[in-house]
Amino acid sequence: MARPKGTPRYLHHKASGKAFVRIDGKNIYLGFFGTKESKAEYDRVISEWLANGRQLPQTNNLRKILTIDAICCSFLEYATGYYRKNGEITSEFESSESIVLEKFSKESSSCTVVHWNSFFPSRNTL
Repeated sequence: MARPKGTPRYLHHKASGKAFVRIDGKNIYLGFFGTKESKAEYDRVISEWLANGRQLPQTNNLRKILTIDAICCSFLEYATGYYRKNGEITSEFESSESIVLEKFSKESSSCTVVHWNSFFPSRNTL
């Protein structure tokens, strides 16, 4: 008879300072180690694991559905910090910003990423 699996432990990834739990050989990151949020996320992940018969859920369980608008905003937020020289925003940021704003119209901004992929042919068919 196989020995039942114990409950996976709440672990600390020292290099990044993040908390994680290793389930079935997969690391699931929970947030910064020792925070209430990471402990709550650990409890949620373990609860789902237990409810699923001590296995990870088979479906890819996305917690957020990303929109094109959210990705563009995240990129622009990142780019304002990345494209700087001597504390000033560079022209490279300005060109990136104009491309993002020009290429992604209002009609596509609320479109989900999964839906957006259906607008383009597969790379294999090009």
